[in-house]
Amino acid sequence: MRTQEVTWSRGNRSGTSVPEPWYTLAQKNGMIDPGMGVPSIAAISRQTGISAMTVSRILRREYGVRGPSPALVKRFADAFRVDPSEVTKFLGIGELPPEPWQPPEAAGYLSDADGKLVTQLILRLTREARGKAGASADEEEAVEEVAPAKKARATKVARRPAKATAGSRKRG
Repeated sequence: MRTQEVTWSRGNRSGTSVPEPWYTLAQKNGMIDPGMGVPSIAAISRQTGISAMTVSRILRREYGVRGPSPALVKRFADAFRVDPSEVTKFLGIGELPPEPWQPPEAAGYLSDADGKLVTQLILRLTREARGKAGASADEEEAVEEVAPAKKARATKVARRPAKATAGSRKRG
């Protein structure tokens, strides 16, 4: 993959210059150093909530083999008001992996049996993708271990008339 050439803006006194396209985006989003009147790493750090050292390393593309984490990319995207795909393009790191699916909070109310059924469903729906990624034998066994759900038989419950209580009787 060809990486984009980093073009640096004119440096300021502290040596904390910001490269393009970040310089323009920082200007547009008010990440201006109050003393210098130009975008700075410190201003970007304040806006993103990321340490100045980490911001500097990311802007200089000194972030290791794996690149910045998806969380850092999202924070940059939010602060600069751009799509995360734009951030990855500017950094020359390609697409981020999709975030893993998280079940809704209500899943905590499932019984153990229902939880196993949901697990079985997920494993069956993702079998092909996991096969391509090298699914473990344990996952395949988990699919086979979970027995199909039995239909609960409906039973009729006879309703008894409610007993009259002292508070519910008519007073005459």
